[in-house]
Amino acid sequence: SFGWASEKVEKVISVLSGITFGMYLVHPLVITLGYEFISSELRPYMHILAMFGFTVVVSALFTYLISKIRIINKILL
Repeated sequence: SFGWASEKVEKVISVLSGITFGMYLVHPLVITLGYEFISSELRPYMHILAMFGFTVVVSALFTYLISKIRIINKILL
């Protein structure tokens, strides 16, 4: 338990700590997908921030959803 964090923050940290390796494995595919959705006409710093946010959110969601499918979780773990 962290002394500085609320229970909700601790739960988010706990979930993220369990899926970080999956996020690491999936992020190259998500970056490739991001180029389809994020305009290259943005200023460079905005494009980098948008790609970063897109990659983190989509990688986390995808990995979290995959981790909830029991048969896939058994195969992978």
